[in-house]
Amino acid sequence: SLGIASLVLAEVTLVAGHLYYEGAIAVMTATALMFHLWLVVQEGTDTKSETDRNLEYRNNSWLGFGLLAIPFSLGFLLQIRSLAPIRLPEHLFYQTGNYYVPVMLLLWVTALSAVLLNKHLSKIWSTAYHLLAATTLLLAASEYLRDLGYGIWSIQGVALIPIAILYLLASRIWRGTKHEQSLTVSGHAALVTVVCSVLVAGLIRQPQAFLPLAGSRETLLLGILSLEIAAFYFLARLLSRQAVHLYLATGFVAAAIWQYLCYSGIAPTYYAPIFSLLGGILIVSARIRGIHEVTEQINPDTQRTLCRGPGLTLFQCGNAVLLLAIASTILQGLARLLVDRVDYSSLIAVGATILVNLLVVIAAPNLNWRRAYLTTVAWQGIIFALTLNRLSLLNGWQKLEIVTVIVGLILLVLGAIGRLRERTDRPDENLSIQLALGSIFSILPIFIAVIHFRWFGPSQSLGDEFALLTVTTLMLLLGLTLQLKTPTLCGGSALTLYLGILIVQLAYHPQVAIGVYLAAGGLLLFAAGVVLSIYRDRLLTLPDRIARREGIFRIIDWR
Repeated sequence: SLGIASLVLAEVTLVAGHLYYEGAIAVMTATALMFHLWLVVQEGTDTKSETDRNLEYRNNSWLGFGLLAIPFSLGFLLQIRSLAPIRLPEHLFYQTGNYYVPVMLLLWVTALSAVLLNKHLSKIWSTAYHLLAATTLLLAASEYLRDLGYGIWSIQGVALIPIAILYLLASRIWRGTKHEQSLTVSGHAALVTVVCSVLVAGLIRQPQAFLPLAGSRETLLLGILSLEIAAFYFLARLLSRQAVHLYLATGFVAAAIWQYLCYSGIAPTYYAPIFSLLGGILIVSARIRGIHEVTEQINPDTQRTLCRGPGLTLFQCGNAVLLLAIASTILQGLARLLVDRVDYSSLIAVGATILVNLLVVIAAPNLNWRRAYLTTVAWQGIIFALTLNRLSLLNGWQKLEIVTVIVGLILLVLGAIGRLRERTDRPDENLSIQLALGSIFSILPIFIAVIHFRWFGPSQSLGDEFALLTVTTLMLLLGLTLQLKTPTLCGGSALTLYLGILIVQLAYHPQVAIGVYLAAGGLLLFAAGVVLSIYRDRLLTLPDRIARREGIFRIIDWR
C-alpha cells in the first residue's frame, strides 16, 4: 500500500506542470489498470494460507478502489469547473479539452475490467466499482454531448437516461451472479443522478421552463424524459417483480401525458377525462391479467374481503389515477359552477368521465369497488345535471319535464332488469311499484306538455310529440315482451289517446312531420310484428325461461 501510494505521489510530481489535467487522469488510470492486471496475474501463483489471502483481498479491494477514485474525483472536479460560468468565480473556470472524453472512457473501461476480472470482490465492493463506472460513463457522455453543442440540461437528460436502462439490461445478462445486484443498483443510481442533475440545472438556468407551455421545447423534452423514466421502471418491474416499480412507472406515464397535453395546447378541461381513460385502461388490464377476491379470517367473528391476483398492482395503479381524475372533475365542476364559468367543454368533460366510470363499474372485481364507483358516478351525475341546467335555455317546467322523464326511464330499465333476474317462486313486490312509478314518470310529463302546446301554446312542440310517440311505443313493446302489466297499460293507453287526439285535430292542424314519423314507425312495427309472429311460440316461453334460468339465460346468475 505504501509503495503504491509513493508511486502515485511520484506520478503527480512528475506530470504536474507538464501535462493537462486530462493527462494526469490518464496516467493515474493506467496505474490503476496495471495494478488490477497484476492482481489477476498474482492470483494464479499465490501460495499463502486462506487467512492471509482473505486479508490481502480485503486490502487490495481498498487499494484498487482508491486508485480508481483519485482520477474519478479529478475528472468530476474538472466537470464542475467547466460549468463555472453558471455560479462559480471566473478564476475557478476550467475549459475541458478534447482528451477529457477519451480519458474518462478509459477510466470507465478500467473500472469495469477491475470488477469483472477480480473474482474475489465482495458484493459491496462490486457495487462500489459499478457505481464508480456508471458515474464515470455519465460524465463522459455529458461532456461529449456538450462538445456536440447539446449542453442544454433538458436534452442531456433525455440522452443520458438510456445509460441507466442499459445497466438494467446488463443486470439481466449477468443474472445469477454477484454482478446482477450491483448492476441493478448502478442503474437506479444513474437514473437518480440524471434526474437530480436535470432538476438542479433547470432550476439554476431556466426555472420557468418547468412550467408546461403549449409549443415549448422544454415541455416536449420533459415529456420524453418522463416516458424514458417510465420505461426504466417498467423494465425494472419485469426484472425484479417489485410492485413499487409499477407504481413509479404509472406516475411517470401520467406525468408524460400531462406534459404532452400541455405541449399540444389542449384545454385543461379535458385533462381529467383523459386521465380517467388511462385509469380505466389500467383497471381493465388488471381484470384481463387476473384479479379475484378472497375472504380473510381476522378473528373467529370477523372476516374481510380482499383482492388478490397477478393484476392487483395494475388495479391499484388504475384506482389511484382514476380516483384523482374523478376528484379533479368534481372539484373543477363545482368551482366553475360557483364562479358561473361553465361551458359545453366542461359538460363534455364530466360526461366523458362518467362514461369511463361506468365502464369501470362493470370491470370492478368485487361489490365494494362497484359501490364506490357508483357513488362517484352519482356525484358526477349531480355535477353534470347542474352544469346542464346552467347552460340550458329551457324554462323551469321544461327542465322538470326532462328530469322526470329521465328518472322514469331509469326506473323502467331497472325494473326490466329486475324482472329478468326475478324468479317465479320469489316474486318481488317492490318491482311492481318501481315499474308503476317508472311508467307514470316517463309518460305523464310529456303528455301534459303535448296537451299544453296543442291547446294553449303558440304552436305545437314537435320534440314533445316525437318523444311521446317514441316512449309510449317502446313501453308498449317492453310490456308485451316481458309480460309487464303497468308499462303495457300506460304505454298503450297514452298512445291510443294521443292518436285519437291527433286524428280529431288532423283537419284543423295537419302535421306532415308527425305523419312521416308515424308512417316510418308503423312500418317498423309491422315488420317487427311479422318477425314476432313467426317466432311467436318460442318468444312466449322466453320470460319463463329467463325466470327459470334455462339454456343461455343461466349466465344471468353468474358472478
